[in-house]
Amino acid sequence: SSYVSTPDAYPAFNSISVSTWIYLTSNQNEYILGRYDPNGNTQFLLVHNGLNLAFNIYTGGKTPSMDGVGTSLVLNKWYHVIGTYDGGTGQLSLFVDGKLVGRKIASINMNSGGSNFLIGETEFHNANAS
Repeated sequence: SSYVSTPDAYPAFNSISVSTWIYLTSNQNEYILGRYDPNGNTQFLLVHNGLNLAFNIYTGGKTPSMDGVGTSLVLNKWYHVIGTYDGGTGQLSLFVDGKLVGRKIASINMNSGGSNFLIGETEFHNANAS
C-alpha cells in the first residue's frame, strides 16, 4: 500500500481548496486525501464510497457530524476533482472536470495546526487512491 504524507506546514485557515486527478479502477471505498487537527479530528476529507465522490468538512470528533457534497463517477476514467470550502460564506463546493456538481452551506471552525496532510490514506484507515 502506497500513500503520501507531508508534514504539517500549513498556517491556520478558515477556507481551503484541494485539487487532484483520480482514476478509479474499483468501486470499493477509498480515501483520496485528508487533513486532521492536532487532536486527530478530521478537518477535511476527499473520499469515494463505491462510485460516489464526496468532499467533506467535519465539525469535529472521531465520530463527527459531516457536511458534504457529492456526485457519482464511473470506473476506468480520469477525473479532475476540486473541493472548496469558503469560511467567510460557509459554502462547500465540489467540482468534477471543471463543472460544479455539488454545493451546500456548512458552518465549521477549522483548528490551526494539525497532523500530516495525507494522500491515499487516513489516520484511521489504510486505503489507497487508485
